[in-house]
Amino acid sequence: MTRSTPTTGDTRPSAEQLTAELKRPQAYDHAPEEVGFLQTHISLLFFAGQRVYKVKKAVDLGFLDFTSLARRRHFCDEEVRLNRRLAPQVYRGVVPIVRAQDGHLRIGGPADEDAAVEWAVEMERLPERRMLANLLERGEVDNEQMNDMASLLARFHAEAATGEGVDEYGTPAAIRANVAENLEQLGEFLDDPEREPVTGVRVITPVQHAFLLERRAACLERHHALLERRVREGRIREGHGDLHAGNICVTKTGIVAYDCIEFSRRFRCGDVALDLAFLAMDIDFRGFPSFSRYLVRRYVQETGDTELALLEDFYKGYRAIVRGKVTAMTAADPALDPERREELRREAMRYVHLAAAYELPPAMILMCGLPACGKSWLAKRLARSLRAVVLQSDVRRKILTRLPTTDHVHADYGSGLYSPEMKIKTYRSLLADALKHLRVSCFVGYWDPLSSIRNW
Repeated sequence: MTRSTPTTGDTRPSAEQLTAELKRPQAYDHAPEEVGFLQTHISLLFFAGQRVYKVKKAVDLGFLDFTSLARRRHFCDEEVRLNRRLAPQVYRGVVPIVRAQDGHLRIGGPADEDAAVEWAVEMERLPERRMLANLLERGEVDNEQMNDMASLLARFHAEAATGEGVDEYGTPAAIRANVAENLEQLGEFLDDPEREPVTGVRVITPVQHAFLLERRAACLERHHALLERRVREGRIREGHGDLHAGNICVTKTGIVAYDCIEFSRRFRCGDVALDLAFLAMDIDFRGFPSFSRYLVRRYVQETGDTELALLEDFYKGYRAIVRGKVTAMTAADPALDPERREELRREAMRYVHLAAAYELPPAMILMCGLPACGKSWLAKRLARSLRAVVLQSDVRRKILTRLPTTDHVHADYGSGLYSPEMKIKTYRSLLADALKHLRVSCFVGYWDPLSSIRNW
């Protein structure tokens, strides 16, 4: 149990003092047995039994300003108001943090500006095991959850605010400005051998950066009329803004989406495709592209928004760039230990690779090389970012000859596994499967994968 020395006077507590005080079970009326603690770059979270209390840090990061107590109170109120749209039973309200007669800080008390030394959002604690991120990690997700999520989002977007004060965030000019800003900020983490990055963290190469700039600009130009039409059709809504698997809980009574963006209308308002794209991208990133595609398809069926699919890869790439940038910024924190910094740097690189993958057309990549040179090792790592299927010739030979695929035996060139006839049979079988996967990935009528392959 953390102990702290009572303080006197009415000075505002520092973040360190506040943390030490609210880690005490005695700071809460319901007297939890213990208090858990988690810190993000903008919040302090205290897990007290079945309650969670979220305190905003007194920081100014440019895109948000929590430096005054009045502003922190205002954004606590906004957080409750906005999150009750999707999680009404979770957000209990805003509570004051006051100094008791013994000098210690306590949650609750007179809810007026003079008595409160700080403010907190009070929430019901959701079951950690039922978070969508953890369900995906354990492989406990099926189409039923995707159906429920599509229905929930369709209803949410239909009821969300639109029109004046919202529509301007979905115009081509606004989207272009956001894209340019994100790529400019990501450029601070350039992996350029000719110069040291401003931040000391390298996550994107000059070639990748130029490629994303060019492809983003080309897509915006190609879909300019479509983006304008979607504004007129009311497709721009005040959405969630941070809809990823870590902010979704699959409870017994239904799906709960919480922790939306409260501090910036620009970050939560946009095309409904942008809100959906965050979750779809995050599911891709976690290795479940089939669920991602199914979710988008079900949402389109629920809403009748057939043109959404034309923009979904663009918006998924946008979200991947944002996540890559934010993760890289976190990695640049000098207070992090080197191991954690490297872990975050690699994660940011994965987001960059995913953003680039969304810009690539369906393709078949052939990995060639001498035995034991690392073809399978590299193919599996490329496939993770490109959301690709890996087809292995060694595995296919064993399947065709009905040998166990799990046996790690050395090649026996006298067994017939590598005879000229078996090679032809193996590669024809691999090509047939590759074409099936390519056809699934292509829009019917846009491209025939057979047209690019001759004389096999």
